[in-house]
Amino acid sequence: MLKWMKNLLLPSLALTLALASCSSAPTPPATAEQTDSITGTVVSGSGTGKVILKDDALGQLSEAPVAADGSFTLPLPAPAKFSSRLMTATEVLGSIGCTGTLQSSAPGAKGYGVVTLDLTRGNKVGKALAGQVTNGMASKSFEGRAWIYTDQATTLSGTVDCQKLVGIGIAIPATVNVTTQAGWNVLKVSGTGSLFGVNAKVENGTKEPTTWRTLDEL
Repeated sequence: MLKWMKNLLLPSLALTLALASCSSAPTPPATAEQTDSITGTVVSGSGTGKVILKDDALGQLSEAPVAADGSFTLPLPAPAKFSSRLMTATEVLGSIGCTGTLQSSAPGAKGYGVVTLDLTRGNKVGKALAGQVTNGMASKSFEGRAWIYTDQATTLSGTVDCQKLVGIGIAIPATVNVTTQAGWNVLKVSGTGSLFGVNAKVENGTKEPTTWRTLDEL
């Protein structure tokens, strides 16, 4: 049982940023908060370094230096850099491991999602996420950010299963209710994982500075 619990809770950390959204979500704000950059602080590693936004097919899309105190500001790429990788807005969560059916209030809307950055800082090299995990007696609570580009305003709603993203052998139904504007939008993912499953929500977030950690340090 303890081994099963570890297998549940540790993968749920990746769920934190990877838009693994579950359970009920409140009505999103009428206007999503937009940004043209990611401002954050890396707590993994030490000294100076860099963060890189990479696409599996297109390669590097953006890069920023990491200062000695871990701070960085990464410009989000213009859509021309990833136009060939745009997908329907209803497929954005599926591209990062959550499968299912979403509805878009603008059926023709297309999108692109970002949840991880490649980090090199001192001896630390790996994928970093903008999230944190808090340990409880028998559960873990998590919170993170994701950045979604859509080419027009839309509201995404419906249910997906994030089992592939989390990597455990149980279904994880996820209720999604998010509003975006044309451009880059910030999303917030938060919830709790326990022996009984993962209970989380995805909602519109803010562009306040984020704290970044590598996957092994979540």
